[in-house]
Amino acid sequence: MRWRKSERDDLLPGVSEKQFFRAAREYSAAAYPNPGRTGCPDHSRLAALARRKVRLEAELEVIEHVATCSPCFVEFREIHKAWKQKRTGVMVAAVAALVCLAAIFGINLVNHHRADRPGVAKAPPQQPHVELQKMAIDLRPYEPVRGNDPRRHEPGPIALPPANLELTMQLPVGSEKGRYIIQLLDQNGILRMETHGDAVFLNYITTLVASADLRSVTRGRFTLLVRREPSPGALSCPVEVR
Repeated sequence: MRWRKSERDDLLPGVSEKQFFRAAREYSAAAYPNPGRTGCPDHSRLAALARRKVRLEAELEVIEHVATCSPCFVEFREIHKAWKQKRTGVMVAAVAALVCLAAIFGINLVNHHRADRPGVAKAPPQQPHVELQKMAIDLRPYEPVRGNDPRRHEPGPIALPPANLELTMQLPVGSEKGRYIIQLLDQNGILRMETHGDAVFLNYITTLVASADLRSVTRGRFTLLVRREPSPGALSCPVEVR
């Protein structure tokens, strides 16, 4: 049953149903406390008004009271809301949604308390798997030579991507097999990356294999140092991360 206009609309001039509910929500929900429920209409009158079983002009006294009594307005609003939900079938969906949310919240709460109990080990977060990008580098042209040979061509910088790399490096003739340390220094001599690898003889060439994670290294020019442990001498060559 919808609110119907009456011949006595001058009692509530310019006030629509929508405006009435909005004004009631804004001014009556908490602005007029009445803990003793003094002068409040009984539940049946509020229910009849909320469920639109009475004419608006017939309950002006109740409407005026509801608009100025927070407890009555809250009760009126809940009755009206339940009535509308029952009419449209929304109540079932709303209850189902609340049950699902409560179940999810309960599971998360139980897991949280279980994880925080002493003696219960927390599972470490899984790290995403990153494929190693394989690269082969020939370091033999960077072998230091004695004296100044004008015919010797100075090799340029080695280009490396800022990625997680698996480097296969061919070392200069005479390099020994064993454990090597690889370091990357910036132009200020600051260490930006350090890793280790083992060198073996492969097809008569000393070959060093090592992983090098350059994902956090900024692009630019660097110096690559390759040194056999515990030897103090190191092979040096220019590198450009790009």
